[in-house]
Amino acid sequence: MNLDQIRASVDAGRTVFWRHKSYRVVKSPTADAYLVCHNNGQCFSITGPDGKTLLCNEVDFSLN
Repeated sequence: MNLDQIRASVDAGRTVFWRHKSYRVVKSPTADAYLVCHNNGQCFSITGPDGKTLLCNEVDFSLN
């Protein structure tokens, strides 16, 4: 999935995973950012500081 597909899917309420089901992509409640969050609560941004460069491989994202 590319960045636009990931954002559109999350915004539409679909569940997007990164690598496996322990990592979900969520939209930050405080900023216009998308994060990968692990079940243990640790999160990281999927984009660089410019908000446009995907920091992960597109093939690692999937829909539920």
